[in-house]
Order: sequence, then C-alpha cells, then structure tokens
Amino acid sequence: MCSRSTPGGPVAVESVCSPSLPRCICGFRNQISILLMKSEGPMKTRIRVLVVAAAALLAVACGGVSDADLKTKAETALKGDPATSTVTVEVSEGVATISGQVQDEAAKAKAAELANVEGVSSVVNNITVAAAPPKPEMDDATLKNRAEEALKTKNCKDVAVDVSDGKVTLRGSVDRSDLAECIRVVQESTNKSPANDLNIRD
Repeated sequence: MCSRSTPGGPVAVESVCSPSLPRCICGFRNQISILLMKSEGPMKTRIRVLVVAAAALLAVACGGVSDADLKTKAETALKGDPATSTVTVEVSEGVATISGQVQDEAAKAKAAELANVEGVSSVVNNITVAAAPPKPEMDDATLKNRAEEALKTKNCKDVAVDVSDGKVTLRGSVDRSDLAECIRVVQESTNKSPANDLNIRD
C-alpha cells in the first residue's frame, strides 16, 4: 500500500500486486503506484482500467499461475481422494507444502502426487503416518488352538500346549532336531514366546 500527500492529508493508493495475480506481474508494482499517485480524477480511473487490462494480458503472456490458484487446484485434488481428504496445503512461490496425518505410507505418497498440480515447481511433504493400532490380545482358548494347529504342520506330534493367563507353555517330548522348529511355529502363530517344559529326545 502506497500513499501520497494532498491538502486533505495522505491518500492510500491500492497496490496492484495482490496474491491473486501471477508473480510475473508484481514487478510493475512500483511504476503503477507512482502513476496512480501522480494522477487525479478521470485520469486515475483510466489508469486503473488500463492496469486491469495489462494484468490480464501479462498473465497470458508470461503463463504464470498465482499461488492462490495453485492452492485451490491442489486442495481440490487432495479432497477428491478419501485417503488424502484431510491433508492441508499451502503454496508459496510455486512450492506446495502439504501437512496433516494419513493412515499409511501409500496415502502419504499419493498426497504428494495429487498436490503436484500443473504449475507447482516442487512439493514439500510434511505429512505424518498414523501409528498402527496394537493387535488385540487373544484369549487363552484361541492361543491354545492356534498353537496346536501350527504344531500339526510339523514333526511335533508329541508336543502338548498349555495356556494360562496368556502364557504359552510347551510340554511333552520332542526330538532335539525338531525342537527349534516346534518352538518357532508356536511363536509365529500366537505372537508369544512359549515357555519350554519339553523333554528333549536325542
């Protein structure tokens, strides 16, 4: 905003370099402000009309797109995908910065792709990925059933499973050569490290 002195005091002169105009137009701000300060009455009105027309022509000539327009395009693209609809975007000097939280890495990458609309020079991805919810604990009956089913797939027919308060214990007997495999399948099927109360056969 510029001003000039008049008998009635300083008069504000509106700047032509607004965020809604392409950046290439802003270099004319000082010259236009000087013209407006020196002009009076009908002449000032004519200059304002010429400025608007010149701005439109310059926008076409330099192919510029304003940051505000780029932000609108990027927001529309992001909101069109449920996985990225909560992502926010800001654009400054053609660089889009996206923020917020998404459910997984795929959605984070998708957001960067969507925000990279035509006219954006680069995308700064500040999105965070939500932590995965903890797996629900299985009850004792489920743990026992899953462990027994897993043991059936290996040479562990003499291994029995006891479960109490979420603690898995292996009992019975097993050949030494099969011990590690029996423990492994129980651990993988229950997400528990079983206690070993087995008799080992050589």
